[in-house]
Amino acid sequence: MRLKRIRLNGFKSFCDDTVFDFKARGITMIVGPNGCGKSNVVDAIRWVLGEQSPRQLRGSAMADVIFAGSVTRDPVNRCEVTLIFDNTDGDGLEKYREYGEIAVTRRLYRTGDSDYLINKTPCRLMDVRDLVMDTGAGGRSYSIVEQGKVDEFITASPAERRIFMEEAAGIVRYKTRRIAAERKLDQTHQNLLRVKDVLAEIGRQEDALRGQMEKAREYLDLKAEVGEMTRKLLRVRLHRSSARCLTLEGGLAAAQQQHDALRQTLSIGETGLERLNVDLVALEGRLREERARVAQQERDILSHETRQALARQNLDNTRRWIEETTRAREELQARRATLSDELAAHRDEAQAAARDAEAMRAEIALLDAQHGEKEALRKQLQQRLQALQEGLVECHSSLAGIHNQRQMLQERIAEGDRRAQAMRTQIEATGAELQRAGEQAAAQGAQLAALRQAAGASEARHATLSDTAARQAGEAAALAERLETTSRECVSLHSRLDSLAEIQSSYEGFGESVRNALRWLDETPGARERFGVVGPLADVVSLPPEAVDWAGAYLAPFLEILLIREAARLPALHAALRDAGFGGVRLWALDTPYQGNGNGNGNSKARERAFADVLAVQGAHEPVRSGLFGAVHLADGARIPLPATGAEAGHGEWLAADGAYHIDAKQVFTVGGAPAPSVGILRRRGEIDALEGQLQSAEAAQGEVTTAREALAVQQAATAANLTELTRTRNEQALALNGLDAELAHEVRERQRLQTVLETQRAELEQFTRDLAGYGARIAELGGEELHWSDQRGALERELGGLHGALEIAATEAGALGQRLTARKVALGQSEAHAAHLHARCEALAREGEQAQARLETIGTELARHEQQVARHGAELETARKALHDLHAGLGGMHQQVRERQNIYDKLVAERDHKLEQIAGDKRQNDVLGARMHELELALTEERMRREQWQQQLDTQLQAAAEAVAGEPLPPATEPGAPEQPAGEPLEQVDLTALEKKLDASRVRLERMAGVNLAAWEEYESLNTRSETMLQQQDDLEAAIQDLKESIRQMNQESRRRFKDTFEAVNVQFQQLFPQIFGGGEASLVLTDTEDLLLSGVDIVAQPPGKKLQSMNLLSGGEKALTAIAMIFAFFLTKPSPYCLLDEVDAPLDDVNVGRFNRLVEGMTDRSQFIMITHNKRTMEIGDVLYGVTMEEAGVSKVVSVDLGRS
Repeated sequence: MRLKRIRLNGFKSFCDDTVFDFKARGITMIVGPNGCGKSNVVDAIRWVLGEQSPRQLRGSAMADVIFAGSVTRDPVNRCEVTLIFDNTDGDGLEKYREYGEIAVTRRLYRTGDSDYLINKTPCRLMDVRDLVMDTGAGGRSYSIVEQGKVDEFITASPAERRIFMEEAAGIVRYKTRRIAAERKLDQTHQNLLRVKDVLAEIGRQEDALRGQMEKAREYLDLKAEVGEMTRKLLRVRLHRSSARCLTLEGGLAAAQQQHDALRQTLSIGETGLERLNVDLVALEGRLREERARVAQQERDILSHETRQALARQNLDNTRRWIEETTRAREELQARRATLSDELAAHRDEAQAAARDAEAMRAEIALLDAQHGEKEALRKQLQQRLQALQEGLVECHSSLAGIHNQRQMLQERIAEGDRRAQAMRTQIEATGAELQRAGEQAAAQGAQLAALRQAAGASEARHATLSDTAARQAGEAAALAERLETTSRECVSLHSRLDSLAEIQSSYEGFGESVRNALRWLDETPGARERFGVVGPLADVVSLPPEAVDWAGAYLAPFLEILLIREAARLPALHAALRDAGFGGVRLWALDTPYQGNGNGNGNSKARERAFADVLAVQGAHEPVRSGLFGAVHLADGARIPLPATGAEAGHGEWLAADGAYHIDAKQVFTVGGAPAPSVGILRRRGEIDALEGQLQSAEAAQGEVTTAREALAVQQAATAANLTELTRTRNEQALALNGLDAELAHEVRERQRLQTVLETQRAELEQFTRDLAGYGARIAELGGEELHWSDQRGALERELGGLHGALEIAATEAGALGQRLTARKVALGQSEAHAAHLHARCEALAREGEQAQARLETIGTELARHEQQVARHGAELETARKALHDLHAGLGGMHQQVRERQNIYDKLVAERDHKLEQIAGDKRQNDVLGARMHELELALTEERMRREQWQQQLDTQLQAAAEAVAGEPLPPATEPGAPEQPAGEPLEQVDLTALEKKLDASRVRLERMAGVNLAAWEEYESLNTRSETMLQQQDDLEAAIQDLKESIRQMNQESRRRFKDTFEAVNVQFQQLFPQIFGGGEASLVLTDTEDLLLSGVDIVAQPPGKKLQSMNLLSGGEKALTAIAMIFAFFLTKPSPYCLLDEVDAPLDDVNVGRFNRLVEGMTDRSQFIMITHNKRTMEIGDVLYGVTMEEAGVSKVVSVDLGRS
């Protein structure tokens, strides 16, 4: 699965759509100046493969990878990178085998949204990582080496270096699956504990439900009796309601007759009033018309007056315009005469200027011919002067060159003498160094013997520390086992607590009505706050464990009471619960005043303490203690208090301290001992409190074990540190031994090298002496050449002096003629400009005269027209004056007619008002009758509604009774609204009050049994079904745990095998590549923990040739780079990656090492494709395709490509 192509759009500096094509087998070079965006290609590949850290992409936020704009470009809103892999070999994942190409795309928007796609199909980040997992081509694998980070392979920790080994071994997939399996195993353990807790709780609930089923049977019998009495009460109410309806209907009919008669009288009066209104409307219309005519007459008068004023104003304006225009015509005639005189004068002056210009042109032609002759002579002299100057420059250059050569040869002779002396000194130094090398070899032999003795002592110390570490490991394992035990105990307690809390939150154990009401309050937003609901009493009280059995039976009926904060909110909550259909719910307000006196009965000797003292109440709900249980006293079960009489009767309750009996406020004696189903709620709360205490103890024990484990860990760390230090010392001693052996061999080779250098230096000294003799002969030859060039220079300088004088005279004469010619040309230009100005002025004066004549003709025409307007405006003014006089004369008669019409209208209005008063009196009487009828109708409607409501209740009761008793015949159907007639006592003789009292008493008894669970049978069956389901789940979970453990064991076994095989293979390749790259030396990879291959880190031991290093950090930058290259290529030789991306890896290398590096890369192109970013020209030479990245436009990267024709 080779990298075929990468497409970038909007990623960092690649603003435009940019494509890089890569050869399947070859080397692709990416080059360009600093800062042009080459490394952005590396970032793009890592980013599309799932990199999530902005810092790894050289940014502070992920949005930094989107093109941020430049001087000429706006920012873009998204970036997209697509990697296209060649999958023709089918070595990708199984689900992509059928695809010849696999395209991986990642998009990022400035809003923060991100998309991943594989072959244009949306996918998850996990799918992208799975695609390249264990191939060595991941975003952080050994196949991508970023700029400046090549030495991180050396400076990384052993654990970080292990990651590359896992990638090469192909166990990353196993590691990911193992972590997921371990996480799933922990979750399965938790689920198993929860299932066991649920099964235990189901067993307890089944025991409680059996008692609830017996109490439900008693409740249903009493409920049937209440239903029968309710139906009888409804029949009586229906019968009596029908009688009341008949009485109300008679009264309503009489009132209706009176109302109809009064309405007839009103109709007659309203008819007369209507006729009067018609006459008023007609008269009012005529009066309105006459007033309109008067108003129109007044508007006509105003209009004529306005037109008269306007005509007078127009006449005055026209006369003023005629006077002003006459004055303007006289001024214009005077201006026309002046223009004629001025035009004649300018024409004469223009003719004179034309004659002067012609004379100047003749003179200029003569001067121009003379100036041409002088200028030709000057140019000839100038060309000869330039030729002489070039010859003179050549002479000077030759003489300067001869001088420089002679000086250089003299300097070489001087330098040669000094260098010969230095070479003689160097030869003496080389001889002395050769002697010191022999002495150094002898000293290193003695040092090698001492170092071998120290290494033996380190081996003994290492064995002792290893025994100590093994003992501490055993202690750590024991503490770990204890910690696991306490952890499992804490988890079990947590699980049990969660199960009980879940049951508590679902209100298990409460009656159906209360449970449904509480769920409704929880599900309705703001309901608890709006109604001030605190919760059931069971949430705020508790009993000591020893008192749950005897006091719980008494407390059970109260546990389902809903507490609210204020009594004022009771009506609203009652209405809401009633509308929601939650009947049988009891409420109590915390601000209810306590009315009991706490005396109990007269037998005070039997009292020991108050029941409220046994009860534990949360502080915020303290009123519960006194308000509900303040009058309850505890008595010795062996001594029964006698019933109170007289004034003490009816005050206080008694409860036996062992639950043997209970005496209520009405002195009703109840024998105790029967278990209450609701006591399970108190027991569950007590169990929760006990579990919380156990959990606290278990967590404390866990903390102690953790503390001891941490202390042991400190000791282990100290031992490990000592062991590590000793191991490091042993490694250093081994390195030092290897180094001394190498140095001793190096000293032998060094003596041979010094002998060769000494012979070479002596040969160079002899050759240098012969070169100095040749320099002296060349200096003598240069003296003759210098004499020849000096003579030639003298002749040229003499000829040049005479030529300068002739050239100066010719230039002066030509200059004088040129100045005269220029002056005459300037004068001619001025004369021609003056003549042109005069011609233009003449034409302007002629046009102005013509315009004045045209204006005079226009003014004459306008004066004649305005004189005609004066005559017309005078005629209009006279006509308006006559019309205005006629209009004023007709306005007086109109006003008299309007006043007569108004008098008739006022009389009709007075008659209408009188009739309105009569009609209003009749309407008031009609309203009184209407209100009486409305009251009767309302009363009748209310009575009918009550009758219908009772009928519906009766029908509902009958239907419920029929459904409750299978096979019982229903009562016969009755007419709508008619009461049902029972077969027994007549309804008229039934005592309604006595029946209601009896029904209330039965209902009170029924309410006291409100805690009955009517769904006990269904819940019992549901619990049985749930228990079977939980048992099946328990078996499934236990089987799943065994399967997961087996899978983890197999994955660990396979991971160890692959890691070991890969480590050994990579180590062999590393040991071979290191001396090949360095030209000697040795290196190897070691495991930090050979006992645990799943956690062991990978360390490097390296010794470049001729060096004895105590730490890898002492390597130079180039040595670190070469070591890292050896390690990277060792991975590639063991597990070739589809591609390798190297970003300026060769930057720290010199030319020799660059050559070695290039040969290694070329030798591996048959295994992987290489993409290299470099500035080194030697590295560029091995490329098959060359991409050049530039920034022709600031901030925007552009790409050009060259196929170098290699393959």
